[in-house]
Amino acid sequence: MLGSLVVFVCGFAAPASAIYMGTDDLSGQYGGVGMILPIAGHSLCTGTMLSETVFLTAAQCVLGLAPAPDVQFSLGAGMTARMTEIRMHPGFDTPDGFNLPYDIALVALDKTEVAFWTGITHWAIGVGLPPTSAAVTAVGFGENQTGVGSGQRRSGNLAVTQYIGGEAPVGVFIPDAFLETQPADVLGQIICPGDNGGPLLYNNAIVGVASFRTVATCNEAGPGYYVNIPGNSEWIGENLNQMDPPKAIPEPPALALFAIGFAALGLKRRKKP
Repeated sequence: MLGSLVVFVCGFAAPASAIYMGTDDLSGQYGGVGMILPIAGHSLCTGTMLSETVFLTAAQCVLGLAPAPDVQFSLGAGMTARMTEIRMHPGFDTPDGFNLPYDIALVALDKTEVAFWTGITHWAIGVGLPPTSAAVTAVGFGENQTGVGSGQRRSGNLAVTQYIGGEAPVGVFIPDAFLETQPADVLGQIICPGDNGGPLLYNNAIVGVASFRTVATCNEAGPGYYVNIPGNSEWIGENLNQMDPPKAIPEPPALALFAIGFAALGLKRRKKP
């Protein structure tokens, strides 16, 4: 059960780097995946837009942060906004330490700053987990090799190798708490610090959020672990609806309905001989 192990956790104390040997997203295929800009005490992280104003990331990426002018999220040139609300999963930061099965957070952005953003993909939460051996896609920011090329959105081809359980703060076992992933091809693409908070995509939906690896350095062989997102969909959906309520579709007024019905009746009558 990995929730209690001492692990190399992306983003706590390591320099920023991203999908190791990753592929540059030059076409913008993964628009809507952006980065939490680094500031003193917090390295670069990745996040994924779920709605016009809210993105999903790892709780470790926002631990100790509070809304401030320099706490910002960016999708690229001309699309940077400050964070106005941060909600970590309540099961993450416990009196006994960090509980990685709940390493997720939602962050709201300043509505006036994102109002003019256009063409942004809002990613859906997966309704189920991919089967083991399934091909999945990791997306993240930073360096695609140790020490080189930070600040570019990149993707990597991974495969789900197995599911790992974890423990809730009260000691309850959580089956399938993590998706374990390995490189899917000879490029050896895998997550590194800076990819933490980034999405694992399957069938164009988010099935995982990058959390940790149990290695000492980025280029060592070893799996990457993602928090199970479909398993946390209830918490995500409830809080997303509070932070960015769905827009109601206004009903036409009663008078207009009456007029429409009357016009239809009139058309029907005109058809009579």
